[in-house]
Amino acid sequence: AAIQDTLPDMDTVTNELAEALRALEEAGGDGLLGPVATGYRDAVEGLSLRLDLATRFRDSLRLTASMLDGDHRYLICVPALGVPRPGGGTPATAGVLVAHDGVLELESLGPAPAQLIRADTSIDRQRMARALLDAAPAAGLTDLDGVIVIDAVALEDIVWTIGDVEAAGIPFGLSDRTTTDALEVNAFLADAPPRTAQLHADRVSAILEAFLEERPGVETFALAMAAAARDGHMTIFLPGRAERP
Repeated sequence: AAIQDTLPDMDTVTNELAEALRALEEAGGDGLLGPVATGYRDAVEGLSLRLDLATRFRDSLRLTASMLDGDHRYLICVPALGVPRPGGGTPATAGVLVAHDGVLELESLGPAPAQLIRADTSIDRQRMARALLDAAPAAGLTDLDGVIVIDAVALEDIVWTIGDVEAAGIPFGLSDRTTTDALEVNAFLADAPPRTAQLHADRVSAILEAFLEERPGVETFALAMAAAARDGHMTIFLPGRAERP
């Protein structure tokens, strides 16, 4: 409900920024010299950045609203960037996020099954997500409505929105400065592959469980989500919908 209530305001903000930028560009900077010319260029650049941020924020709100409306199940896949392959790292942790009329819960989360690890790869992140969705039933992950691929950098952004997260083996918890290293470096220093895989899954689970419990403000979450999608650290794939970043 909070997200739906916010959308009209964000449409207004986006439209007003677009109109202001258009008017400024139509006025032009011809004939302006020195500090005045510099000020004009700075104003155009500043408005452009604000419009881009507002548009991504609004689109993130719309996507979030559609994903949380009704009953849905989403495959969550967290790759290990240190084990590279086209389109991102190799799947390390996977599970299912269940949405029921805006209420979210993790149904399962653990080391990624072999079927996901062997899924077709592509530098196109939407194709990669589609391949993960196609491979999921063979791993016992069924009745899925989409895929969320989120890496350690995006998880660190989530930690930024909710505050430090307690995790076994980390004395001072996971923070917005330590999460990426804890998932991409420290988790893979374990003595045996099974222990490494479980440690990665446990830390991802701690972050996502804390996120669901803390429920950060919709604005903060949408900003973090927009930034992660823009920078390639999060991919959301919903079959039948237009391609998304």
